[in-house]
Amino acid sequence: MAAKKQTQQGVTVAKSDDGSIQMMFTIAWGEIESAQKKAVEKLSADITVPGFRKGKAPIETAMGHIPKDTVVQEIVGAVLPEKISQAYKDHDITPIMYPKLELMHAHEGEDWEIRAVTAQLPQIKLGDYKEKIKAALATDSIWTPEKGADKPKEMSAEEKENIALKTLIDSVEVVLPNVLIEEEANHRISALLARLEKLGLSLENYLASQNKKPEDLRAEYAKAASESLKVELILGKIAEDQKISIDEKEVDAFAKVTEADPRRAGMPITNEEKSTIRTLLTKRKAIEHLVS
Repeated sequence: MAAKKQTQQGVTVAKSDDGSIQMMFTIAWGEIESAQKKAVEKLSADITVPGFRKGKAPIETAMGHIPKDTVVQEIVGAVLPEKISQAYKDHDITPIMYPKLELMHAHEGEDWEIRAVTAQLPQIKLGDYKEKIKAALATDSIWTPEKGADKPKEMSAEEKENIALKTLIDSVEVVLPNVLIEEEANHRISALLARLEKLGLSLENYLASQNKKPEDLRAEYAKAASESLKVELILGKIAEDQKISIDEKEVDAFAKVTEADPRRAGMPITNEEKSTIRTLLTKRKAIEHLVS
């Protein structure tokens, strides 16, 4: 059940039990009109209107040559970020995903209504995960007559990691927001559709070859998304609890290997990519901690 609350003027926040959050913003037409004027001025500087030099057409004339969706996107980008940030502060929200925006009402001369959907970072109770992983690894390696006369071979590092991760999924309590699972599942399905398009296959033919229905595919991807998200969050919590850190030298060493990839064509690593590398290395250290 969602609990609604309104603090700052023009925004209503509804929180669901699973951590999904809906924010409804009402923005006065005067603010929209001001942002619209600035948006058109900015966008018109890069277009050429017949009879005028580039960027020199009157605003009223230029407006007719700029796609409406482009103007709306510019307006939302100007008026909403600060309001969302304030809503996060007012309602003690630590978001785990970028908000999904939907324009609910946007008529000339009237206040706009914009819906933003996001999710709260879940609380994670690790419990006695170390003991459970130790027990799972020990149980799997115990030799019994049913396994054959020969002693079992030593498990590989990959096998140990898989057992440890499965134990985490089964034992650690995490309530995932439905909107987060849906977003991740949609991302995975979009990637599948892109791969099928490259192969010249339709989704219908692919599903037929797998003897699946569309709802089966979505359920399968939702389950995989849920498990993947759960692992990511748990490993992040373990890294935090164990004070696992990655120094700049480790990030730079990984970045150099990545930059050497011929497919990058000499492009340098961006700060965003460095952040991703740091997350990957932290996850790797957390997994190594589990089986050490």
